[in-house]
This record gives sequence, structure tokens and C-alpha cells, in this order.
Amino acid sequence: MLMQLKENLRGENLEHLESALADISASETEAELDRVRIRYIGRKSWLNQKIKEEGQRRKKEREILQVISNVENAFKEKEQSLAR
Repeated sequence: MLMQLKENLRGENLEHLESALADISASETEAELDRVRIRYIGRKSWLNQKIKEEGQRRKKEREILQVISNVENAFKEKEQSLAR
């Protein structure tokens, strides 16, 4: 499964995965492992920042789709009024 995950990632995402895996592997104590966990999946981690950015991007996409829908509806209404 890990190899399949690596195949689907590129660039910065792959670098972060490889770095995280190396740091996890190199951890020799529970304290070190906990620091690695916080670094990679903690509240202020790169991953959580990416998740927030994705949520913001999707919100913008939904807003754009709503505008498109409204414009399409306006065209349909105008077409119907011209057809009468």
C-alpha cells in the first residue's frame, strides 16, 4: 500500500511523505516519535495547512459553481421570455 501511495504523489507531497517516513523510522524513543508526529500531523503541521487550503479552494469552487448556475438560470429565464 505504501508503494501505491508513493506512486500517486509527486513533488512537494512526495518529499513530505518521504521525510516523514524517514523521521518515523529514525525515532528511537517515544518522545522522539511524538515530536515527529506533532511535526507532521499536528495542528500547525504542513499537512493540516494543506487540508485548510483545500477546504478554502473548494469553498471558492462552490461559489463559482453557484455563479455559473445563476447565470445559466438567467439565460433560461430570458430565453423563455423571448419565446413568448
